[in-house]
Amino acid sequence: MTSSLTDRFSPGDGVHIVARRRSSDLGIPAAGVVTGIGSDEHRMHEVRFPGRITGSFAIDELERAARLDSRWANGDPLATEQDIIVMSARISMFVTGGLSPPAATVKSRDEHLTALAAWTGMAPDALLKHLTPAIGAHLFDFRDRRLATLFPVATVIGDISSPLEAQSLLIDILASRERGLDRAGPATDPRLGDRQMQLLGVELLELLSAWYGGSPAEVHHGVQPALDRLTRTDVAVMPGLRAPTASRLDTPAGGGPRTSHAPGGFPVDRPHLPPPRRTGPRP
Repeated sequence: MTSSLTDRFSPGDGVHIVARRRSSDLGIPAAGVVTGIGSDEHRMHEVRFPGRITGSFAIDELERAARLDSRWANGDPLATEQDIIVMSARISMFVTGGLSPPAATVKSRDEHLTALAAWTGMAPDALLKHLTPAIGAHLFDFRDRRLATLFPVATVIGDISSPLEAQSLLIDILASRERGLDRAGPATDPRLGDRQMQLLGVELLELLSAWYGGSPAEVHHGVQPALDRLTRTDVAVMPGLRAPTASRLDTPAGGGPRTSHAPGGFPVDRPHLPPPRRTGPRP
């Protein structure tokens, strides 16, 4: 039933736009959340809709919406929207990096999206289109902050300056260990022994996990399509293992052994290694 002038909405209440001013005519979703109420005699209500769209409506243009199911951010539509934005940006991070996105993240994002779309009266694809600018902004912020804090990084074979370089090297190592591709050749540093290669693989998995915002297992799963494409054994398909320009292979790792479990057949007995260190500020 349409709200009367004696009804009062409070900030945080979910509302629908009544038929007299249909949301489809305004190009916005049918449901939103009251974020503020004017103090003048007209009592205009500020309403925020998914897609970070806002509008002002008189009280007789609004009616109370059903609550969003509590499974989705405790029934908070705006928090659910933010969850969708964050998960979508994380999925895009994997996809733009050439990795398969984590299936659990995709499933959760789609469930949240379907629920919020039903609440707003929109199709999921249409709602996602409304959220695309916010997803892009979150993705760029995510990438910039992590690029500034994670790279360049010093490793046993020299400095790694970008996620692409780290990922290429990780794929080369996994190709050698899991697929048996021969990495021997003039383009390979002969001083990089099997154990050092194992330890470097662990370090790269941890580095890329921080970059993508996932677990080592998710990153390992994500690179499988790239591994599947490696069918030749010459080093041309494994550019990451070419001789580095600056190597610290002769620097011993200090500390005693500890246990480590990682995908890709990496060692259980792992010496204490200092965390990857930045080699300097970004230019």
